[in-house]
This record gives sequence, C-alpha cells and structure tokens, in this order.
Amino acid sequence: MQNILLGILLISCVVVIISTMFMEPKAEGMGSISGSSANVFGKTASRGKEKLL
Repeated sequence: MQNILLGILLISCVVVIISTMFMEPKAEGMGSISGSSANVFGKTASRGKEKLL
C-alpha cells in the first residue's frame, strides 16, 4: 500500500514539474528556463555591474 502511494506521489510530482516548465512567463524577461537575459542588474550583468561601479 505504501509503495502504491509513493508511486502516485512521484508521478504527480513529475507532472507538476514538467507542466510548470512548459508554462509561458507572464512578464517579459521573467523566464529562467526560456533563456532570458535579464537579471538583477538589468538587461545584462556586465553592463549593470559597470554602471553600478
């Protein structure tokens, strides 16, 4: 019984992870999986760090 519940939990976790990976980001530049170049400092890290210094 415990193995069946563990299997169901594992499958549901994988489904949730995969479904969130395929979701489109709501705001532009917020998708880490889609290869977005925006970060904390702005469009690119090098330009943002140079501006900060």
